[in-house]
Formats: sequence, structure tokens, C-alpha cells
Amino acid sequence: MEVRLSSPLSTARTQQGSKLNSCTLCQQRKVKCDKRQPTCTTCATHRASCVYAAPAKSQRKKKKLSEEELLDRLNRYESLLETHRISLDGLNHTSETPPNTSIPEPSKTEAISLSEQVVSPEENRSHDQALKPSGKFITDSGKQSFVENGLWNSVSEELQGPVDMLRLYQTSGKNSNQLPAVAPFETFLNAGDLALNNSSAGHYAADLLAMHPNPLIIFRLWQIFLDNVNPLIKIIHAPTIQRGLLDASARLDNISKEWEALMFAIYLSAINSMSADECQAMMGEDKDILFRKYHSAAKSALLRANFTSSLDILLLQTFTLYLLAVRQYHDPNSFWILTGTAVRLGQRIGLHRDGTLIGLSPFDTEIRRRVWWRLIALDAQTAELCGAGLSVAAPRYDSKRPLNVNDSDLSPNMSTLPSEHEGSTEMIFCGSRTEIGLFLRNTKTDSNWVDTGIDKILVDKKDNQLDELQALVEHKYLRFCDPSVPLHLFTKLMGDSTIMALRLMARHPRKYSQGGLEMPRKERDNVFWISMHVLELYNLSMSTKSIRRFLWNVNVQFQWHAFIIIAYELQLRPEDDHSRDAWSKVEELFEYNADVIDNTDTPLHRAVSRLILKAWTIRQSRLRRSKVQLPIPKFIVTLQNQAARKDAASQSNTSYTAPEPTATESTSASQNPMTEPALDENGFLDSLTPTMLADGSPIDWSEWDNVLQHSDFGNGPF
Repeated sequence: MEVRLSSPLSTARTQQGSKLNSCTLCQQRKVKCDKRQPTCTTCATHRASCVYAAPAKSQRKKKKLSEEELLDRLNRYESLLETHRISLDGLNHTSETPPNTSIPEPSKTEAISLSEQVVSPEENRSHDQALKPSGKFITDSGKQSFVENGLWNSVSEELQGPVDMLRLYQTSGKNSNQLPAVAPFETFLNAGDLALNNSSAGHYAADLLAMHPNPLIIFRLWQIFLDNVNPLIKIIHAPTIQRGLLDASARLDNISKEWEALMFAIYLSAINSMSADECQAMMGEDKDILFRKYHSAAKSALLRANFTSSLDILLLQTFTLYLLAVRQYHDPNSFWILTGTAVRLGQRIGLHRDGTLIGLSPFDTEIRRRVWWRLIALDAQTAELCGAGLSVAAPRYDSKRPLNVNDSDLSPNMSTLPSEHEGSTEMIFCGSRTEIGLFLRNTKTDSNWVDTGIDKILVDKKDNQLDELQALVEHKYLRFCDPSVPLHLFTKLMGDSTIMALRLMARHPRKYSQGGLEMPRKERDNVFWISMHVLELYNLSMSTKSIRRFLWNVNVQFQWHAFIIIAYELQLRPEDDHSRDAWSKVEELFEYNADVIDNTDTPLHRAVSRLILKAWTIRQSRLRRSKVQLPIPKFIVTLQNQAARKDAASQSNTSYTAPEPTATESTSASQNPMTEPALDENGFLDSLTPTMLADGSPIDWSEWDNVLQHSDFGNGPF
């Protein structure tokens, strides 16, 4: 008698008779399966393995409990409620933290009581005094979850082990009979096209396998990622990822969904960091086309991997890479939704709790610290741009700051954390940013750096705090910077720029009435000087050839407030020596940042252009009275021509007809590869209020804030 091995298909048929379940892929995608054999149409289209899962085993009928057993169980539950200080009648509530209950752990994990939330990092207390979490860290087969809730901790005792706990945690709240048949994040993506800027959001790319570049290009993109992107983010362990990338690129048709998503995020990040000429030379395509292509692939791969339901940190690292690559193409309000999602995903797997307190390996502990601190920095920056001050998404956390070590100091097999280096490491940029983040976290004098009123004591206090911060960052990082090393030079420029931007925020003109008109002259001069210094550092970053590889990060950090202050002050001081220096810096800005002059289709750029033109008109008029002739700078001529065309178009008819573009405008038509240029709606230029443009009028910062919040460019100091 011939013995044949049963396939999943035949097994499913045998166990279920003539009734055949949908294949695994169709079940995941919530589409109808035609159940063709051996491969259904959906799996054939996606070149996926067609597996028909056997039906779940039916649960045995529970034995009916006797009345005595029911009473015993009820008494035990009442005792538990009393132990946790929960009122039985539901009328009295207590805010006291319930004591901890322990559950079995699969690894060396301490079950420790946490009667208060952690507020300050380890710098404010010794390691032995660090508060320890009451939550449970559960891990099984690489999946991790952190449960920090009395309800979950209590029910965990009724479960068989970590596997059941993970399954319950992942499936809680789900009811296949009530929820719409869509993947968890697809609905959000379809409803939030403004957030992800793609009308096809939520739909997988037809063939992700075909979208991978050839292996040679894969490794060239990986090297560009290592040179341009990784030094500024440091959320992966490059040696480990490189080994995985070598293996995956040799078998692209047989890689996990998680690794496929990571690879596309790496491609996208590398392309975003490259110039248009570099993209054309290496890949033979325009940068905007490549960006659209790999943006779509990365998003599809993330959805295919069901990243919002995953407990794999690799997918969170991938999602973070994706966010960092696309943030300059989103307005902050919609992007904040995505950063908040990332923070919540991190919280779900316990990134906010330090790995040393929950029994994790030294390697996992350090990588998790890097990911967490990058996430909260990104979320805090975006929250500030939205006008929300400090982000409310990030929970209180005790995750220690990442160590000042190189990737070569870390290994998945190490038994202890390495000692920190005193001096420069691969973490020099991220370390200096983390130090500034710690400073902002620990300074609780105000909700943000603008709300100081006109209290000089508060301003002086913040100046003193910033002096201390500058000395600390200089001592720990900047003094080790070698200007001949591009990363060191960039770290130095960004460190100085960030602290200077914080000084500007501490004495922002908005804290005075009349938009700053009542600010004392000495203070106005100080603010003007600080703004010019911020702009000077920005111009230096944009014009230094050795750090061009990092400009992808500078482009989302433009200090609009400093620029607006300069433009407004130039109206009030058209002839003094400082104004001549300021005009020189403004001209240099337009020379090195084409977006400021070319992108005429956004309200922010149009408003700033009109503000600059107003300042130039006043300056030219004053100097003509003194019989001084000024050559008109090239950027002023361009702005005047653009404004004239826009005004003529808006006045001719309400249905806007685009004028013939100039060579400069044609080049800039694809500056934003994720959105199509929008038409001027009913002549926005005419709708700019006098407080945004008129000379001598109080500047209305609330109106500028509204425009800045809906721009596609960053404004925070990070």
C-alpha cells in the first residue's frame, strides 16, 4: 500500500469534510478565496504560498460548576477586589496604586511593585535607587509585550503561560462578527489620505518582489543609508542588519514580511537622502519617481506585515525609518497622528521601560533605548509644530538614555553592557540630541519655551539653564568634534543651532503685546541678533559641501520663526548696519535653499515672499530719498515676477489659469514628490492680513502659527 504525505490542503479537507476554509492569505486580507487547487487566484497573483489552514479545534464543553464551587469562586473574586481596594458597590473609588501580583515569567524577570510613576531619568538618581516597574514583560518566540495594567496582571494568573497571555493581549477587543472586514490599519490609511498623501493608501503593491532593485543596487543603497542616514538616527544595529540583508538579497522570493518591509524602508530612506543627480546617475530615474515608487512599496510592505498588530521591534524600527523619510512631505497636524501611533506601538512592547529592570539581554536593552529615544524626540518635535507644546502621547518612562558606544561594542551574545566611551563615537550626533532632550524633559518651569510672559526673571532663568546645557553638551560631545569629519562638523553646527533656537524661543516677540512692538529696543536688538545667528548657521549647513549627505535632515529643520522675525525687523530698520548684514544672509538663504523661492504653491512660502518684498520696498524707498541706488538682487526679481503673475491670475478670473512657468518654476514642479501642486485658491496672496505684511504694524503670531502648522516644513529645534 502506497503511503503519501498529506499536504495542508488535504489535511484541511480531511478534517473538515467537503467544507474548505479560505487560504491563510485570503483570510488575512479579508477577501473571498476561490479555493482553486493547488493555488488560489489571490496567492497566484501575489506569488505567495497557498496554505489552507486546518480549522481550529473545538473547545471542550466546560464542566458545569456546582453551587458550592460557584460560591467559593465568588468569595475569591470578592477577596481580590478588596485586596486591590476596589469598592464592591461601585460607588467609592480610590486612586491609590494597587499592589502588584506576580505571574510566571519565561525569562529572568522581576515582578516589582511600582507605587509611583517614574518622572526623572537616571541622571537624577543613582542606579540602585531607580524605580522599578510593576508591569509584566511577556515574551515568546521573539514576540514581546509589556502589560502594565491591574486587570491584565490579574487575569494573567488564570492563563496557562506566556503564549496564552500574548494571544489574549493581541486579540482582545476583536470580534470577527462585528468588525468590518478590513485589516486593522487599512481603515485609518484610507480615511487619512491627508496623513499619508496617497490615494491608494491601504492597498498592497501588486508585486513587491518585482519592486526590489537588483542586488548590486541594493548594497549601494545600503551603503548610502549607512553614510547618510544611519549616523543621524542610530535605531538599528548595523552589523546585525547587514548580515540579514546579505542573506535576504540572495533569496528575495523567500524572505519574511518583516524583513521585506525593512528593506523597502532602507531603500526609501537612502533615496530621500540623495540628490536628484545622484539618483539619476545611480539608478537612471528621476528622484521623485523613485521616491514615489519606494514610498508605495514601503507602505504596502508595512501593511502586508500588519505592523500595528505586530509585537516585533523590527517592524517598529521599520515604521520609524518610514516616518523619518516622509515627514517633510506632511503637514505637522497629520504627521503627529503617525508619530503618536509609533509611540503607542513602542509603549505596547515596553520600550518605555528600561530593559535592565525587566530582565532583557544587554543587547536588546541598548537597541530598545535607541529606538525609544528617537521616537519620543520625533513625536515631541511634531507636537511642538502642532502647537501642542509637550507631547501627551509619550508616557512617563524610565528608559535610560542610549550609551555613548559604537555598534562594534554591541553584540547579541554579550552578557553585560559595555562601558561608555569618553570622546567621539558613532553616537556623537544622537548623543548630543539626547542630552538636549533630557534637558527639555527635566526643565519643568513652563509648558514650552515661549510661555514666559514678560517676566524677565523667567527669561534670565532660561538663559542660565541654556548656558548650563551648552556647557554640558560642549563638555560631553562638541569638544571632541573634528571639523574634518563630516559627522562631527554637522554635530557641531546642529548643536549650536539648536541651543541658539532655544534662546530665541525663550525670548520670542510673541510674549509682548502688539506682536513685539512694545519690546524694549535692547531686547529687540538681541532677538534680531539671535535670529541672524540662527540663519547664519543654517546657511553654513546648506553651503558646506562635506555635509551635503546630511541635508535631508536639515531640510526639515528650517527655523521659520527666525526668518520671519528677520523679515519683519527689516521693515523697521531698513538702513542700519545690521540690516545690511541681514539682507546678505537672506540673499544667501535664497541662493542655497531653492524651495524657499521656488515653492510658490504653499501659503507659507507665499506669505514669507510677500513679507520679504514688503521689507525690500521699504528699504529701497528710504535709500532713494538719500539718493542711493541699490542693485536689485536676483531673488527679489524672481519673487516680484512670481507675485505679479499670481496677482494677475487671481484678478483676471476666479477660476485660476496657470501662467506659463519659468525655467526655475518648471524645475521646482516636482519638489514635493508625494503631492501634486495645488492651485491658488481664490487669491490667497490678497487674503494675507495687514498684520502679516504691513510695515510698523504689530505682527500677529497666531496667524503665522496657523500657516506654519499647515506647512510641509519643520520648525522645531531638533
